[in-house]
Amino acid sequence: MTSAEAAGSSDTPSTAAPATNDRVKGVAWFGLFILVLMYIASYLDRQIVSLMVEPLKHDLHLSEMQFGLLQGAAFATFYAMVGFPMGWLVDRYSRRGIIFVGMAVWSAACVGCGLAHNAVQFMVGRFALGAGEAVLAPAGMATLGDSFPKSRIAIAVNIFKAGALIGGIASVALGGFLLAWATARGPVALPVVGVLQPWQQVLVIVGLPGLLAAFLAFLLPRTPRRLASGEPMAPLLPYLRRRKAYVATMVLGGALVVIPSFAGQTWGAAYLIRHYHLPIQQVGGVLAFMAIGPGLGFLFHGWLVDRMFARGIRSAHLLPSLWCMPLVAIIAYFAYVQVEDLKLFIGLVFVMQALQTCVSPFDAHIQITSPGAYRGRMAALYGMGQHLLGISTGPTLVAFFTESVFGDPKYVGWGLAATFAAATPFALLVIVLGRRSAVRAAEEALAEAQSSPRP
Repeated sequence: MTSAEAAGSSDTPSTAAPATNDRVKGVAWFGLFILVLMYIASYLDRQIVSLMVEPLKHDLHLSEMQFGLLQGAAFATFYAMVGFPMGWLVDRYSRRGIIFVGMAVWSAACVGCGLAHNAVQFMVGRFALGAGEAVLAPAGMATLGDSFPKSRIAIAVNIFKAGALIGGIASVALGGFLLAWATARGPVALPVVGVLQPWQQVLVIVGLPGLLAAFLAFLLPRTPRRLASGEPMAPLLPYLRRRKAYVATMVLGGALVVIPSFAGQTWGAAYLIRHYHLPIQQVGGVLAFMAIGPGLGFLFHGWLVDRMFARGIRSAHLLPSLWCMPLVAIIAYFAYVQVEDLKLFIGLVFVMQALQTCVSPFDAHIQITSPGAYRGRMAALYGMGQHLLGISTGPTLVAFFTESVFGDPKYVGWGLAATFAAATPFALLVIVLGRRSAVRAAEEALAEAQSSPRP
């Protein structure tokens, strides 16, 4: 039995292959800051439509299920399809140029969704939005993997992913304000594009600044040069075969864990409007306040996992999911089904969303275990799993339970609770079965890092 295999049989702290020098350069922190700004913009453009369930259904003549598909599957399908080719480009070419093009595309696509006058046009816009945003995660994760030492990568990744949270907050806070303003203003007639309804005006307004913000990509750290001109890339399939149990654990487990999270992001505003009859401005404020919970969760889980990993617990990045996901499913049932008091509901969801950040260290573990030549493609593969299964399934499952099982849009809370309950056991099973493979992969990566120290 090899030392890596021996480590895989236990979660006791290991002294083999200690973490490399944990000093972080200033350029790494500056690059992280730029990536966070970009993630904020991407989630603002992506999530703002969650405030527009009712006007979109009315103007585009959509059913509950059709909206769930447009919000989730239409975006996620193209995100996943384009994600892996983007990961290949990230491993081969300049990440600056790739991120610039991606941000310009998704910003233009957000504007295009605002100019849509039927469901097909809106769907095409969501396709393009997903394709453009597919660039940022693999390029950003690979940049962090090259810039931060293994013992500090979890906190860096979680700060990066907090950009998604801030973008989500902006989508409901700023989106609620803009939607109320545009609604009070009424439809606007413009040359060429015709009449724009309030929700269309909001999408155009939030999409346009991204076309300029895309130039921030050229302030990011340069991509390390690993390949000589004309040299072929390291083939991925042999690497995947060697670590097939680990890859299956991370991709499938990570996708299953985020199903409840994306379900809540998509239908949370609709639940507040339907169940508590809140005006759209107040919904934005409530959701923005509750989003402080996952902000704290990102920081806590990143700090905790880095400390555990530095002490030699090689499955540290997976352990929080085993603790948190059962609690999340229980809290979701009480929040969405049993509780009638708004203040108590806000408190429960605040805690629930903080616990849901337990999955965020998965990204860091993949960057720890992936050699530099594979970082973009591995991040893209992980993102494909999350989007094909997590984002596509979460919003659609809620719509299915609400419309087809419980039979009335007012039971969206039951649909949310059922989605949480359905996904959680499968996620836990995959993580428990695959934890040893994660330990082995981490031990191998640390041994390789020790024999080939960072420059």
